[in-house]
Amino acid sequence: MPLCELHKEMEYILNKINKTLLHIIIVVMLVSSLVPFAFAKKSEAPTGSDVAAYAKTFVGYPYRYGSSGPNSFDCGGFVSYVFRHFDITPPSGIKYYNNPTAMGTVVSEKDAKPGDIIAWSGHVGIYIGGGKVVHA
Repeated sequence: MPLCELHKEMEYILNKINKTLLHIIIVVMLVSSLVPFAFAKKSEAPTGSDVAAYAKTFVGYPYRYGSSGPNSFDCGGFVSYVFRHFDITPPSGIKYYNNPTAMGTVVSEKDAKPGDIIAWSGHVGIYIGGGKVVHA
């Protein structure tokens, strides 16, 4: 094969390789630019409605003393599990009951809003609105 023909063939192969490499680089750049968005946490603080909606997804899960999820809960474990989903770590149920200001302001029952922690003697739950509480 004359040198000119060999040169043309090599140039053709190199062009194909370069185009393939260029496509691979473009794909890698696109994927790497999207990865941070796929794993990014919500930058906004959750609303009480967010907390209440998430809490409602566990209605019907079994009660088990000392359990903190995800397949069964006791009351304190349930509240902790829901809030930890939003990177909020509440005190344990009994500590919360003995010191309700540990998570914020104490409000009357009539002023409760979705996402508020409701505590009564030996039990805690999450207010979801309409006079209803989700609890274990």
